[in-house]
Amino acid sequence: SSGINAEYGEYRSDIRKQDAVQGRSINMTIAIRGLDALQRIGIKDTVLSKSIPLFGRMVHDIDGSTHPLPYGVKDQATYSISRTEMNKLLITHAESHRNVTMYFKHKLENINIRENRVEFAGGMGSKQFDTIISADGSYSKTRAQFLRDTTFNFSQEY
Repeated sequence: SSGINAEYGEYRSDIRKQDAVQGRSINMTIAIRGLDALQRIGIKDTVLSKSIPLFGRMVHDIDGSTHPLPYGVKDQATYSISRTEMNKLLITHAESHRNVTMYFKHKLENINIRENRVEFAGGMGSKQFDTIISADGSYSKTRAQFLRDTTFNFSQEY
């Protein structure tokens, strides 16, 4: 723990308390940089215990033949883990620090970049911030606010 106070606002309910989680079901992979980050926060072994090593991929040529393509040298791998499981592990780890406060079922309503303020529905209210880290997806309110309030240059197509 760095000693920095952090508040985590999440639109959804706590996924650790749900029988089934809606959203992306596809697994994610973790490579060496991700493993290094997980080691630094002390949860690498826990994550690896819930992961499957992937040592390479199968390449399918135009003529129909196949051949393996390893991800590295002997015993090097990336690791596949459920996105939901990974999120549960990260939330649990963050919550274990006394300087982290978690808010679930709190929808981001507005970000005022000039005043360093975020507003949430659901009881969290308005909060002042020094730094904001946003991971609110492809229809990001954070991105939309940056586009309105700064010279931020961005394009998006679906």
